[in-house]
Amino acid sequence: MLLRKNRLCAIAFWFAISAIVIMLDQCSKAWVLANLSEAHTYSVAPHFNLFLTYNKGIAFSMFANSGDVAYYALCSLSIAIVLLLAFMQYKTELNRYLLHCAIAFIIGGAIGNLFDKILLGHVVDFIDFYWGGWHFAVFNLADSFISIGGALFLLDAFIYDPAN
Repeated sequence: MLLRKNRLCAIAFWFAISAIVIMLDQCSKAWVLANLSEAHTYSVAPHFNLFLTYNKGIAFSMFANSGDVAYYALCSLSIAIVLLLAFMQYKTELNRYLLHCAIAFIIGGAIGNLFDKILLGHVVDFIDFYWGGWHFAVFNLADSFISIGGALFLLDAFIYDPAN
């Protein structure tokens, strides 16, 4: 019983991390929507702007003009991925902190963007990094957490030794 209680506490902790990611993402987007004008560049620092734009697709605006079927398919896929990751979170050994953190970040980021898609019909993007005339795709905090989570996921795969 103690082991099960510890597992539930640990999983609750990682789901709380996901909730914090969602909160940070949604608060940043609410601030951006309240304070920035669409398609206007706000210079923050060298090589970094805030630029409000909307993305109806997925990463790099793929499938943005694909219609309702793609919209529902992408939302369904996001939900399925979140459920799969939540199951992984529950089944993963408690001492694999890096993997748990990766999963928590990806779940939080995916849900943050899913909220936008469902509530607004698009994802709010606003972070613009550039070098000279080259601009990276505009993104948001949820995208950042998904990317960091993906990197941590790969790092865990490289350093995890099942023999230990």
